Formats: sequence, structure tokens, C-alpha cells
Amino acid sequence: MMFAGVALFGAATVVFGLSSTPWVSIAALVVMGAADMVSVYVRETLIALWTPDKVRGRVNAVNMVFVGRGALRRHRWDRHAYGRSHLGGAFSQASQDR
Repeated sequence: MMFAGVALFGAATVVFGLSSTPWVSIAALVVMGAADMVSVYVRETLIALWTPDKVRGRVNAVNMVFVGRGALRRHRWDRHAYGRSHLGGAFSQASQDR
């Protein structure tokens, strides 16, 4: 089930990337979100059920490092693209226009 969710997420990503119609893009984003939730739910359930009690905290910490790393990369890209923050980016762009 998890692999099906990941495969569906990938297929919806391809559809979103190739789409030029707004309603197809929105539908692809909805499918991407649903498929991602399925894969995350299954992964978290498997970790909780199959990890021995003695190391569950460590395994969850490692999982959070790898899953959270994607969010950190997006945050860094946002800071690079928009300045210090979204509001700071507007100020940064306005100060560069002078």
C-alpha cells in the first residue's frame, strides 16, 4: 500500500508537471496530497508497530531527520529566493531596484 501511494504520488507529479490546464493541475495536486498522506500514514504505522520499545525514540529521531530535511531544504530555498523571509524578500527586492 505504501509503494502504491508513492507510485501514485510520482504519477500525479508527472501529470502536474506536464499539465497546462489549471483544473488538471489542481486535480493532480489533490491526488499528490492524498497519495502522500497514505504513504506517510503507512510508514509511521510501520515504524510504530515494528520498532522495539528500547530503540523507538532513536528510530523516530532518525526518521524525523530524514523526513524533516526536505522541509529544511525548502526553507533554505525560500530564504534564497525571497530574501530573509517573504516580507523581507519584498523589502530586499525594493531596495535592489534603487
